[in-house]
Amino acid sequence: MTQLTNHQFSELLQRYLAQDLSEEELQEFLNAVPDPKFQPEIEAALDEDLRKELVSSIAGREREEKVWASLLQKIETRQAQVPQGKVKHMNVWKWAAAAAVVIFMVAGLYWVNNNRTTNSNQVAQVVTHDVKAPITNKAVITLANGQQIILDSAGNGTLANLGNVNIIKKEDGQIAYEGAASGAAITYNTLSNPRGSKVISLTLSDGSKVWLNAASSLKYPTAFSGKERKVEITGEAYFEVAHNAAMPFKVDKGTMEVTVLGTHFNVNAYDDEPELKVTLLEGSVKVTAGTNEVTIKPGEQAIESKNSGLRTNNNADLDKVMAWKNDQFRFDSEDLESIMRQLSRWYDIDVQYDQRTDRHFTGIISREVNVSEVLKMLQMTGVMHFEVEGRKVIVKK
Repeated sequence: MTQLTNHQFSELLQRYLAQDLSEEELQEFLNAVPDPKFQPEIEAALDEDLRKELVSSIAGREREEKVWASLLQKIETRQAQVPQGKVKHMNVWKWAAAAAVVIFMVAGLYWVNNNRTTNSNQVAQVVTHDVKAPITNKAVITLANGQQIILDSAGNGTLANLGNVNIIKKEDGQIAYEGAASGAAITYNTLSNPRGSKVISLTLSDGSKVWLNAASSLKYPTAFSGKERKVEITGEAYFEVAHNAAMPFKVDKGTMEVTVLGTHFNVNAYDDEPELKVTLLEGSVKVTAGTNEVTIKPGEQAIESKNSGLRTNNNADLDKVMAWKNDQFRFDSEDLESIMRQLSRWYDIDVQYDQRTDRHFTGIISREVNVSEVLKMLQMTGVMHFEVEGRKVIVKK
């Protein structure tokens, strides 16, 4: 599919608002909506009344349902006015879903820009001090002999020579292992990416690529030999595995093992999360947990939890799964404690709860903003208040 230009997207957006798209054009438009480069076009298309509706709709569940009911009524009314041959024959719920995508995206945009549009009496001051998003990478490679390479301060070029394998730091900051296995015993290195660190990219000796989120680590051999390629993970990583039918690629985390030949997938395996999730974007993956085993297809997710064992989610939200790699926080009916765990890893903050809530939150915001911007987004619901003291965030009633 051809990448839309900003001008082409703007034209589709205007025709979407006028309900003048064919089914094919509608699908093209919806596929393009999550792309951050189109945010200015979406924001510019909103009239002031819709802005006010979006703000008031997040004040409570009752208001949200009223706004949603009103939206459906408008869709049904306008559908009868659509010219013959356009999307008039489409089910109203398809248009409702389409409208929801745009509103969901714009709500996140509004929250990002909240400080210039919201009355100061509506949102109390969030911070005593603020915490910036990571601007550097603090990752460390630990070699088999215990030597550590601090990547942020290391210069470009060869960082270490391990027999027939060299560790290279490229100009864009990516790390690569170049070379082949020798007759000597294979040694293992560990790449650790701590809290408060930008995502780090690593190319293994077989050409497979790995991206590590904050508070994550990967243990891997300096070169692969034998009948399999095996690595161990903590935290979260996205893999693009080089195909090699003779040497399956395996990712281990506790009782879970992921086996692939060549594919793209994400593993979320933080120790403080209630579930381990493997999400497939391309290819085929076999996931084993104890005596249980599932094979997932693109768009599916294997989930291991203490309460329900290993199960499959056949309709994974890939945009949400991959938001971290695309420099976004993406919350879709997410509970507060799950959100705060994500913030603690990214901003390297500790969270203290003076008040808890069972409310769930939805929104999109850049991971490049200060933590106060995310907290303001959450605070707009009126459910809780946040205070930041140094690197501690206090959740209050």
